[in-house]
Order: sequence, then structure tokens, then C-alpha cells
Amino acid sequence: MLRSDATWPLQRADFWHHLVLMRASAGYACAKTVCTRSQVVLEHPPILSYSPTELLLPVIDYLRSLGFNDPAEVVRRRPTLLGLAPEALVRIVEYLQANDYTSEQIAEYLQTSL
Repeated sequence: MLRSDATWPLQRADFWHHLVLMRASAGYACAKTVCTRSQVVLEHPPILSYSPTELLLPVIDYLRSLGFNDPAEVVRRRPTLLGLAPEALVRIVEYLQANDYTSEQIAEYLQTSL
């Protein structure tokens, strides 16, 4: 979803700042955050066109609500998660939970299969 309004660069900067804060709160050095950011962009370039407020931050917040202490690490391992609509990610997790997947199995699935 490409953005043409004037707030888009600021929103994108806010998203990256959010990732930096998550990394800092998890005890990671800023250098690792920069590495994570470049890895995510290199592995999934479309992320540059995603809306931080409508797509990226809701996915990050949902991952955190699932118990991931470091959602940025999950995104680094599987950047395509950020391409999912938050509602789609919720439906996937609800399906797995309804089929008796453990939290650990769901975490592994999210980090390796999508």
C-alpha cells in the first residue's frame, strides 16, 4: 500500500524508532538494531511501502500480545509476517489455537512457515 500523503516519511521513521525502542528494551545494542532493519528490508523490500500505522505496528503489537518478548527478532527471522493484514494473522493464530497447537508450536510456525 503506497502512501502519497506528507505524513508517510514521518510514520515510517516512527516505525523504525519503535523497532529501535523494542530492541533497546530487550537489551540489544543499537548496532544490532541497524543490522536487523537492513536485514528486514533486504529480505522483504515491499516493507518500505507498508503503512506503519495501519499494517506494521498492529502486527508488531499483536506479536507482543502473543508473548513474544522481542517481536523485532521474529520480524528479522520472518519479515514476510509484516505483509499480512493484522486480521489475517489473528485468524491464523486462532485457527492454530482451536486445533490445540501449543504456544511454542504457534511461535515456531509463525517464525518459519509464513
